[in-house]
Order: sequence, then structure tokens, then C-alpha cells
Amino acid sequence: SSTDQLPNRPSSVPLDPSKLFSGLVFKGFNHIDPLEFEELVRQAFETFGFSAQLTPSTGDDGVDIVLETQKPSKSIVQCKRYSQDQSVSPREIRELLGSMTFTGASHGYFVTTSRFTEQGRQFCRHQKILLIDRDVLPKLFLLAERVGLNRDQYVEEMGDPDEFLFAKLDPNMK
Repeated sequence: SSTDQLPNRPSSVPLDPSKLFSGLVFKGFNHIDPLEFEELVRQAFETFGFSAQLTPSTGDDGVDIVLETQKPSKSIVQCKRYSQDQSVSPREIRELLGSMTFTGASHGYFVTTSRFTEQGRQFCRHQKILLIDRDVLPKLFLLAERVGLNRDQYVEEMGDPDEFLFAKLDPNMK
């Protein structure tokens, strides 16, 4: 796949999730640099048992983070740190689906500090794409914090990290 040939950006030393995620949710996300936002999202996904690698900041084929599990399976993440008044368009979500096909990813995650349009949400209803907007983003980070602090409690429940996250965060799965 194309992301196999891309050199990864180095990630920073992981921070203690108990100090990171609660404070982040309290302060909000719009003050964070876009590349720092990607790194924080990478760390959150790693907490759920993924091997998570940042891709280069340019020429990434619409993929910011590549997630792998022991299955083996691959998922991809697209991050957009937008202002609250800028919505993610259906075109951007379709591009993520195209990147999933191109890279052979089984699941996709679109993480944004803003919102998705209703057309974008409709498009994802029958795709393995989890939309994480400014309302779901705090839930992602707080869940990562809980899992990070109580890993033994969640190991059995987590099983497959993709299925765990879709069950916990996808409103269509409820």
C-alpha cells in the first residue's frame, strides 16, 4: 500500500493519559496546532490497543494516522482541526473512503474539532467510517483516559479495538 512507503513523522514521548485528556477536554481543542492535534489523537488511539503511526504532514494520501492491530488489520484516521463554524463536507468524507480503498484499510475514522454536515453523516451510515466531531471528541479522549488508567478492567471488553470504538462512540450502533 502507499502508506507502507511513506516515512512516518516521529511521535513525541507518550504522555500520562490521566494528565493529558481531561485537561484537554476542559480547555477545548481550537487552541492546539493541527500537527499537535494529530499527535494527541494518535496517542488516544494507541490507548485502545492500536499500533498508531503518524504519516508525513504532506503527501499523506489523505491519511494522518495509520492504525494496526494484532489481527492483523489496518484502519486509517483523518484529522481536521477546523474552527467551530467550518463543517466537514461530504467530499472530504468520500476522500477518506477512497483512501481506505487505496490503502486496504478495513475502517476509517474522521476526527474533527468542528461538525459534519447531515449529508456527510448520511453517507457514512453504510460505511465503516466513524465520525468523531466536537461533541464526540471529548468522549473519545475521556474514554481513552478511563481505559489508560484501568486497562485490566477493559482488556476483555475491548477485544477488537475497531469494534470497541464503534460500539462506544457511533450513535448508529446504539
